[in-house]
This record gives sequence, C-alpha cells and structure tokens, in this order.
Amino acid sequence: MLCLATDPRDKVYDLLGLFDHPLVSVDYNLSAVNVFREFTQRIIEDTHQIEIFHWYGTQKHMHDLPSWVPDYSVSKPIGMLPRATAGSMFFSASYSRRVLPGHRFDGDDLFMRGKYVEAIQALGDEMIADPIFIPGRKEFTESCVNEKALLLN
Repeated sequence: MLCLATDPRDKVYDLLGLFDHPLVSVDYNLSAVNVFREFTQRIIEDTHQIEIFHWYGTQKHMHDLPSWVPDYSVSKPIGMLPRATAGSMFFSASYSRRVLPGHRFDGDDLFMRGKYVEAIQALGDEMIADPIFIPGRKEFTESCVNEKALLLN
C-alpha cells in the first residue's frame, strides 16, 4: 500500500508473490484499470471474501475504475471500510465478509447477493474519511443523531 512505485500496475504486481499461485499475469500491455479490476476479481473469486475492500478503502485517484475496484495507486488510503470487531455496537465479531454463492462478474459490473436489511430513507452528506467515524464509536453515533435532527427539521 505504501510503496512508491512509479508505474501504478507495480502496486499489484508486487503483491503477486504473496499468493500460493499467480492470480494474474504480469502484462505491461494492459492498462492499470484492467490490472486493478482483474486482480480484485481474482481475489474475490479465490478467497470468497470482500476483505480487500476494507484494506484499500474508497479513495480513488483513477476515475475510470469500476466502483467496486479499489485504487491500488493510492499511497496512503483513507476511507477504509469498518471492520467487524467484538467491541463494535454496529457489527458483531461474526459479521460475515464472505461472498454468498451466486455472485458474478459481467464486464465492469459485480453482482452480489445480500440480505435486505432496511430501505434507505434519505442520504446525508458524505462522512469525513476518518477512523473516528467507525460504527460503534461515540463520534459516529453523534454524527448520525445530528444528521437525523437535520432531516426532521
């Protein structure tokens, strides 16, 4: 994540040695967008996990990436997704990060099954990408209460 590679594709190619088998081929004829998408797809297919989304967060410098593909070119990612921890009020330690059967990739689209929890009634401003705004923390709860008060007025 913090490597200062001059070619953004090297951020992914450098990670390939961490896996038992090659997830993608090293091919400098492919664009960084294609390398990032293929690498992320292989991670999800091989591990059946979406943990990669936590580690690389939501910040993007490359705007051509599909929404579900992390931008590995970001040197210090912010906006990491919350992790499930035993001390969290919002998540439990057993919160599943596993991909349910039936997911599929179609070009730049990722289709995943999930569980319907509730309908979104309103959207507020995007929260600041800061670790203090993790569900279960006081700052997160206060920001939600303040947002709800604004919506009711």
